[in-house]
Amino acid sequence: ISSIMYLLRQGLALRGQSDENCNLIQLVKLRSIDQDCLKDWIDNKKYLSHDIVNEIYKEIYLTIIRDIVKEVCEI
Repeated sequence: ISSIMYLLRQGLALRGQSDENCNLIQLVKLRSIDQDCLKDWIDNKKYLSHDIVNEIYKEIYLTIIRDIVKEVCEI
């Protein structure tokens, strides 16, 4: 999730021309150099499927919207 949040905050696309070369996969592969547990996660393709990534993206989006609405209501 933190990798997705990082890419979104930087305004970078999550996906590329192919699944293997997308920013999300490349960032997770880079992070897996320091965190061995991510290597198994990368190999299990279902966790990086379009549906799962879209669901995570949606939850992040909704959390941000809720925080903005809460701040506006407090003014």
